[in-house]
Order: sequence, then C-alpha cells, then structure tokens
Amino acid sequence: MQARLWPWLICLLLAGSALAQDSTAATQTRITFPLNRVFVTKAMGNGMDYARFNMNVAPGDQIHTKKLSRCELTLPGGSALRMDEKSDLIVGAPTEGQEPFLLNDGRLWVSMTPGDIRTFGILFGGSVYEFEGNGAAFRVERQADSLKVVLYRGYLAVGKKGGDSQLLTAGEKPMVAAPQIVNAAFVMQAPAEETAVEEGMADDSTAGDSTAMAVEMPETPAMPQMAESTAAAEMPETRPASRTPQLFIIEKNGTYTEGTLDIEKDAQSDWVDWNRRRDIYMGLKKP
Repeated sequence: MQARLWPWLICLLLAGSALAQDSTAATQTRITFPLNRVFVTKAMGNGMDYARFNMNVAPGDQIHTKKLSRCELTLPGGSALRMDEKSDLIVGAPTEGQEPFLLNDGRLWVSMTPGDIRTFGILFGGSVYEFEGNGAAFRVERQADSLKVVLYRGYLAVGKKGGDSQLLTAGEKPMVAAPQIVNAAFVMQAPAEETAVEEGMADDSTAGDSTAMAVEMPETPAMPQMAESTAAAEMPETRPASRTPQLFIIEKNGTYTEGTLDIEKDAQSDWVDWNRRRDIYMGLKKP
C-alpha cells in the first residue's frame, strides 16, 4: 500500500514546488534575459557575480551591463525594464504600485503591460518626472547634463518635487496642468568619478592590456526610498489617445524642450528595434 502512495506523493511535491515558483516569479523582479556580460552585486554578498536567467533581484542589488551587453528585467505584473550596454542600476525597496530603481549610468527602456497601473518616475536635478499609462512605453538616455526622453505610449508629468507639474503626452503639446508629484520610482544619479570594475577583471577600455589594474568596487549607495505622499497623485481622467512618439530634452533645473524626432531614423536604431522585437515576443505589443 505504501509503495503505491509514493508516486502520488512525489507528484504532489513537484506540483507544489512549481506553484511556489510561479507565485514568487509573479511578485518579485527577475532578470529574465541577460545578454553577454551582465553582472550583479548582491546587497548581502561580496563582489560581482554573473547574472543568470530567471535570477531574482532584491532591494540593494546592483546590476551592471558591460560593453556589447544588455539585460532585461521582468517586473511583477509582467512589465519589462531593459538596460542597454554600459548601464548601472540599483534595485530599490518596492512599495504598493511602484518599484523604485536608481540609475547611475546608461539608458533604459520600459514597456508596461496593459492594465498595469504602476507609475515610473525619474528624479533628476531636484525635479521629478513620472511616466504612467495603460501599456506605456518609453526610453530614457542619460546625457552629460540632461536627460533624453522618448515617449512612445503613455504620459509624462514634469515638475519640481512637491510642486505643480505639467503633463506631457505622446503627440500632444506639453500644456496640460497636472497635480503634484512626490514619488519617484527611477532615481537618476550622476555617474561616479571612478568606474567600478569587477575585482581581478580589466575594464572594457583596458581589455587586452596586461598592465591594467583592477579597481575595487565602491560601497553600494543607499537604496532609493519612496517619498511620503503629501498630495493625491491622480492624473487627469481625460487624456488624448495619441501614440505619436515624442522627444523631450530635460535639464537639471527642471526646464525642458520639445525636440524633433525623426520617426523613420528612430525605428532603424538597433536599440529601438531590439526592444520592439522583445515587446512582441513578450506579448507587450502586437506585431
């Protein structure tokens, strides 16, 4: 009798394990596609380790992409965040509806799943920029003293932290009033003066130089924390439905200019094309 029960018990244990893994994957940010040389510095570990497929990341973990490398993270709910080469990102402590990240360097692409009410924000030079929208998609590129933002779908609110803001939307002029913004999910930070390199491994610029010396990793910066809300952060209910890509150049002092985006040239970019193909593969965009 006992011999007959063992196969059933094993099947139940395997099924329970699979359900537990699915539950964890649905509630935790994971590295789902590390391409080439992607490293993770765990908040509770020592040194850098290679990123692995379906590797969970926790608050305080730091993700680095080297030259000719990219990394895709899947957020709870299925939205995707992708890092281009030579980018540096720190995972922050999640809160309800938001999961903050601190971007030290590089550029990002975010594609949100339809129905995801998460709000992504950027804190840059004392100003706050929030992205939201049903199935929003945007990319951010850190330049010397400004941010280059291309908004493909969704809405971007620009304003001083704790103050009034303006709502920018793809294909529309940035003249719509929006309420206060106090939270930030992405926190922009100027790159460190010294480039962090894995101990014992030469930087890309010194690859092949036998005299290159390894540089120790600096202490991990404090995790970005969500600011306490002092006002309702609801966006206007009525918004235009245009999906024309829009380009904005944002300065540290909170001012911005609306640039001209060459849509055909933008579509030919390898970074844009790769993200769009990944969106189709993940079901975030129709072919």
